[in-house]
Amino acid sequence: MKKIIALACLLCLLTLAACAEGLVGQAVPDFTLSTTDGGSVTLSELLKAKNLVVLNIFATWCPPCAREFPEMQAVYEKLSDRMEIVAVSADPGDTMDAVADYKAERGLTFPMGLAGDALGFVPLEAYPTTLMIDRNGVVGYTQVGMFSSAGIFKDVCEVFLTDDYTFAAPELYAVGVGDQDYMALQGVEVTVTGEGRTYDLTTGSDGFASFIVPGAGDYQAVVTGAPEGYAFDPDAAQPLEDGTAIILLDKEG
Repeated sequence: MKKIIALACLLCLLTLAACAEGLVGQAVPDFTLSTTDGGSVTLSELLKAKNLVVLNIFATWCPPCAREFPEMQAVYEKLSDRMEIVAVSADPGDTMDAVADYKAERGLTFPMGLAGDALGFVPLEAYPTTLMIDRNGVVGYTQVGMFSSAGIFKDVCEVFLTDDYTFAAPELYAVGVGDQDYMALQGVEVTVTGEGRTYDLTTGSDGFASFIVPGAGDYQAVVTGAPEGYAFDPDAAQPLEDGTAIILLDKEG
């Protein structure tokens, strides 16, 4: 009975988690951004030529932004025939001249400029924030914080570049269930397997974890670790039905 009650209450939790993810699954309104070369880029025009637009929002004073740009540049040099990176500063203290100098100093070759008022639809939590906009103009993935390596960035980009790509953003939620209560669980480790792929995930403070796959398939989620005080069956696999899995863990004692 307690699990039935928890599942009923979970509807509110899922709504809050979806809000936290923000833009994933939403169509992006067309926008035009001015660039350091005196020109501009328009999303709809870019998507006529490329299968993916990576929109990176940064600030010139941001150390993680500076660390990830060389990784992005390395991938861009290999995949620029199929993807475009557009990096824009949303910091009101940055000027176009400052961004131009920043770009030149780092040898970056993708378009860069200022966000201005064009990206008001993006709820910025921190710099850098990156949106993967797929060939259909839909946000397929967001990342708050830097990509730590070119390999990780490349792996994410290539999901959107496959010939058989269709939008899919699976997600899962971990919920701890006690006798009279339930709560979102942070730090639950889950391994998802299927279609020849493996994803190792850890839930965040809202009990939510998301990942990206090239398309629909048969995926199974198994809990491999949980916070102290919660029990789980390491052999129990749960299918991701319609791309979503709800993981319930019993509170011990």
